Amino acid sequence: MPEPYHSEHDGYIHNYLESGHAKVIGIGREVTALRKDGTQFPMELAVSQMRIGNEINFTGVIRDITDRKKMEKVKNEFISTVSHELRTPLTSIKGAIGLIEKLSSDFPEKVKKLLTMASRNSERLTLLINDILDLEKIESGKLKFEFEHIDLFDVAKIAIEENHAMAQSHNVDIKLDAEQIESFTIYADKNRLLQVFANLLSNAIKYSPKNSTIKLNIEKNGAFLRVKVTDKGSGIPANFRSKVFSRFAQADSSDTKEKGGTGLGLSITKAIIEHHRGFIDYESEKNKGTCFYFDLPAVAILNADCSETSKVLICEDNTDLAMLLKDLINEQGYKCDISTTGELLLELIEKNEYELILLDLTLPDIDGLELIPTIRKKSKKQDVKIIIISGRANESHKQFFGDARLIQNWLQKPVDIDVLKSCIFDCMSGSDEEFNILHVEDDQDIVQIVHILLQDITQYHHTASLKGARNLLLKNHYDLILLDLNLEDGNGSDLIEEIPDGCPIILFSATQPSKSLTSKVHKSLTKSMTNNDDLARTINDCLRSTNK
Repeated sequence: MPEPYHSEHDGYIHNYLESGHAKVIGIGREVTALRKDGTQFPMELAVSQMRIGNEINFTGVIRDITDRKKMEKVKNEFISTVSHELRTPLTSIKGAIGLIEKLSSDFPEKVKKLLTMASRNSERLTLLINDILDLEKIESGKLKFEFEHIDLFDVAKIAIEENHAMAQSHNVDIKLDAEQIESFTIYADKNRLLQVFANLLSNAIKYSPKNSTIKLNIEKNGAFLRVKVTDKGSGIPANFRSKVFSRFAQADSSDTKEKGGTGLGLSITKAIIEHHRGFIDYESEKNKGTCFYFDLPAVAILNADCSETSKVLICEDNTDLAMLLKDLINEQGYKCDISTTGELLLELIEKNEYELILLDLTLPDIDGLELIPTIRKKSKKQDVKIIIISGRANESHKQFFGDARLIQNWLQKPVDIDVLKSCIFDCMSGSDEEFNILHVEDDQDIVQIVHILLQDITQYHHTASLKGARNLLLKNHYDLILLDLNLEDGNGSDLIEEIPDGCPIILFSATQPSKSLTSKVHKSLTKSMTNNDDLARTINDCLRSTNK
């Protein structure tokens, strides 16, 4: 081995014998090795200990992994190519189709069908690309999760709706059945969990005989909730069990070609479930069918899942209504926390900066009307807005003698959802000021789509290069920079430190940033994984939060 490892070798052995703390022995490690000619190469080192009589011996096994490292480099370059060269044009295709679909009400039915087909197939291509990229992220430990408290039964219903069209095309039905359980609440990433359901249901659909029914069951299993997806297909061969969750696994390659698929779905599914501290397995019987099942920890609904990025606080002691309101807020593009008591509300507003509070007046520990003056005194954000949602709203409104400016609206239960949406929009939309945005992007199709999305809310400016961006930044003030990382004359990340403080940046690129993001970067969005509405909502949210 090269220096300094060569000279330190005896010290490593001595430390191990003295302390018993192993750094390589019995663990293995990738290290640098030295050839006789003086060249260095990467090797995999495995050292084991054995005792012969009273003597301790060590055996070392080395493996030259030069070729493996070369292949990893090729793979990483391929992933980079897939990420940029496919995602950018795919974003243009999806964005253009999305804009056209909004105008398609007067189109002939044949054109509408063609648009639907194009949209569906662009989604399929997106899923394929994302599967490949997810596989790479799993291997590198970079697969992102956004955990929240969700209802597993509701997620299962959404999954069935999303896979209904595929089931119909195969003449297969999906039936959901669940035990009478007190709570279906789990702490999970909803989108990743929908990915798990999609993988299991699509496999069951593809391998089910026509006119059969796939059963989706949810039941309690100790401290876990168990989901089972059962089909009546031909079953999985017993000799294939060890490979089922492996990458690119195909029990019958000819059958797989006929049914479609990449062989990545179950491998990704297993990684997602294990990241949720869950377990997945299956049972199968030849010519009778297969049942895939996974367990996830069941949890009680907590008062609040606090987050520094949450904009809205819901204070409501009815958990069903609180979760309904949370879903509504999330649909509007905002994160929110939940409090079921007035005491917890006061703790949260001192810690976190909320834009809006939805307040019930009938709380278990304090009258909501008494809370209102205290909210203004203790709130970290002095101009926080309040919407009252209560069965006492009408009568309390008449009795309230405090500062009327504190309350944006008084809504009587049962609340009209459309009215509530409108109130939330008014509270969160901020001023009517028109903002200047600079979009640094060298793909003209993306430029056209983003321009159309933003033309009603901003003054949109565009440049295709770092040089052009630098010139514009010297001359003009911008309220936000939308930045691609892959530009014709360099890497967009080189521009970040040159952008004035106080001007937020949203990265919108086919590739992820290679270095850690500064506080200037409000958010990083990935092309093909971000639809038109999400992009516009993120930009709106950023402008509202940074241009008060």
